[in-house]
Amino acid sequence: MASFPFFFLKCIARRIEPMQSASRNCRKLLDIAVNLTDCVFRGIDWKGKQTHKDDFDFVLQRARDSGIQKILVSGTNLEQCERAIALCKLYPGFLYCTVGVHPAHCAEFLMPLEFPRPTTSATAVTINPPFGLPTSLPTFDEETLNSTARLNHLKDLVANNRDVVVAIGEIGLDGAEVAYCPMDLQEKYFALQLKELSGAFKLPLFLHSRECGMQFVEVLGSCGVPGRGGVVHSFNGSHEELKCILDLGLYVGLNASAFRTEETARACCEQIPLSRLMLETDAPWCDARKVDFGYPFISTHFDAQKRSSKFVEGRCVERRNEPCHLIQVLEEYCGALGYFKLHEDVDDASLIEKVESSVFRNCNDLFFP
Repeated sequence: MASFPFFFLKCIARRIEPMQSASRNCRKLLDIAVNLTDCVFRGIDWKGKQTHKDDFDFVLQRARDSGIQKILVSGTNLEQCERAIALCKLYPGFLYCTVGVHPAHCAEFLMPLEFPRPTTSATAVTINPPFGLPTSLPTFDEETLNSTARLNHLKDLVANNRDVVVAIGEIGLDGAEVAYCPMDLQEKYFALQLKELSGAFKLPLFLHSRECGMQFVEVLGSCGVPGRGGVVHSFNGSHEELKCILDLGLYVGLNASAFRTEETARACCEQIPLSRLMLETDAPWCDARKVDFGYPFISTHFDAQKRSSKFVEGRCVERRNEPCHLIQVLEEYCGALGYFKLHEDVDDASLIEKVESSVFRNCNDLFFP
């Protein structure tokens, strides 16, 4: 293994406090994928237990202090899309969201839609795993009626909230979630959302592809990509799939999971042009870990407490990824470029500035033209 660049070895030896790092570097970052409606940002674990005080506003302040200019809140199912919209209304100009149904949740299209809809609270918390298939499958006519009602309601959410809704998503295919929704249903409602939502509003797409071979790009190819294009977030697919994604004119979003191994890091750095790159955290998941190939390139660290210790307001929580950690993804990417000798002959600070500027421009071009 080649030696790490001296700049990064020097950075490993010190800890940079987030406020100092942000003020010194005047970062301009945009996190395109944050699951801010997740209960862990309210101090509640995925079993529904309150583990510490709600520290949501501390999470947002750390993001601002780290140079995050805007955050895109991922819509994953109908209820969470409603909650994401309500949340974004509380933080105008800072939080924006996507509207769509994630492949793991697509079985909800089989179920009747409750009307009138309950009032959505931006700060209320529900533990909202995928429903899975209903015990009694609907008839063809019932499924058509239910899915049409849900698609129409999603359309209304977009049409009535264009001040905060900037993309259609998170939609796509996920081979790891077939226990909740079989692949044939995922494909059907991926295509329907492309036609009914993307076709109606010409908004960019926020796309999901995991462990589904070439099926994802085949659906996109048959349905078409709107003029505004889109981004495939948290990409971890094959070289063949990546080539098709780029040929379709789409951007590719990377988070810390892209730098778990040297192999995946090299593939992403070599194959994704800077002009098509976006960075994200996908918080609260996909955090950078000490065993990762890319971790030694991280120079910005945040004071985090162990989950088992007494909660202290204002500190990050161990293994809970946050938007402020986007700077770490940027550092991992630039460090990997240097390691693989894939950048121009510039100093490390200039490289980070160049990548940051290009990625920020890509995000604004797609979501805020």
